[in-house]
Amino acid sequence: MNTPRANPNPNANSVNRINQILVSLFAIGMLSGASVAEEIAPTWQSMAEHYNVPQWFQDGKIGVWFHWGISSAADENRPNDGSHYGRRMYSVVPEDYTGTMGMSETLTKWHTERYGHPSEFGYEDLIPLFKAENWDPDALVQFVKENGARFIMPVACHHDNFDMYDSFHPWNSVTTAVNRMSITIMVGNAVDAISKNGVVMLNVALKGDGTIPENQAAYLTAFGDFLKTCGEGIYGSRPWKIFGEGPLVVRDGRQGENRKEFSQKDIRFTTKDGVLYAFVLAPPTEDIVIKTLASGGVLENEIAGIGMMGSDEEIHWTQSTTGLTITLPTDLPDTLVVGFEIQLN
Repeated sequence: MNTPRANPNPNANSVNRINQILVSLFAIGMLSGASVAEEIAPTWQSMAEHYNVPQWFQDGKIGVWFHWGISSAADENRPNDGSHYGRRMYSVVPEDYTGTMGMSETLTKWHTERYGHPSEFGYEDLIPLFKAENWDPDALVQFVKENGARFIMPVACHHDNFDMYDSFHPWNSVTTAVNRMSITIMVGNAVDAISKNGVVMLNVALKGDGTIPENQAAYLTAFGDFLKTCGEGIYGSRPWKIFGEGPLVVRDGRQGENRKEFSQKDIRFTTKDGVLYAFVLAPPTEDIVIKTLASGGVLENEIAGIGMMGSDEEIHWTQSTTGLTITLPTDLPDTLVVGFEIQLN
């Protein structure tokens, strides 16, 4: 089976919040009034004895159940029962088969014709297509409400065991479909290594036919986009006095690769030709404060000006004894790590 591929899903947090609330309400309702033992292992009898149907549910009468998940990324003209897509698409259909095909065989044949044989394009390969680019929960709620619905239940986990919220199981819509971080983390780890006088080697495992797998190509493309914008502070650079600052501690040594998400407080430095480069290892959402560059600190030179790599926007900043504060730019470059060029007198 192919490795699940990364895919940006900017609306995953909305899905996550809705389903967390859903799961919490369901658990509270089901276990209301039960003993500790019953909460751990409820039975049909204990639920019948202790579960009280909510008044709003009894009064509402009309609801909407939203089926949504990986299979939703498949062509909507797929054969019936797409909700069991992940199970039915792996049926065996002999090439010389001329009999009446069942639902599973029909879906497998359709998938093979549409995407390729399941051995080459598996169920997990649909993940990059599951983008939720038009996800508008407010509009959906308004629409079904206007048409009589009094409650909504989005699916939390369907038959493929893919959780539509941030669960402990890695097969979920946040850590899998949002494995964009994992790409973010990879770029951040690379900058971290370079700030410490390291050299980065990107490991690519070619397929048997000599081509690069698409999921690995996605990582290379993301890294290439970063370098096209911020390569000035990477190529030919050298470590500065201090490699950086921030709360995330990267373990040193063999196989010490970081797998945790960076924040905008994680900053890394490089220098070249008298210019200091500061890389913010996560797209900032507020003003950037770099404590290391406080006046009277390790930065001996005065700052002449600051620019953001990949942008002509004028950058506003102030320096004090507590740090260098860069006002959040209006238009950030579309990169996973944001780089600033600090000109020194």
